[in-house]
Amino acid sequence: MTQVSTPPETPIVYSHGLCYASVCAPADMSIELIERSANLQVPTGVGPWKLVDESFTTGETNPHDCERGPAHLHYLLAC
Repeated sequence: MTQVSTPPETPIVYSHGLCYASVCAPADMSIELIERSANLQVPTGVGPWKLVDESFTTGETNPHDCERGPAHLHYLLAC
């Protein structure tokens, strides 16, 4: 029997650098909760993570669909 992993029900910072972070979160979650969770997981030491109005470097929109299914989206945040 194959076990299928379930997408997280809380936001997960799956990639981050000095200025940007990528977060996978439930599609129905508020931006405020997504930002708060990202700041708790990966504090910047400079300023808080905030959703930005720009595309990912791959050209995908912000937010964009998650490969796990329609219940989750990927968000781009900056500090």
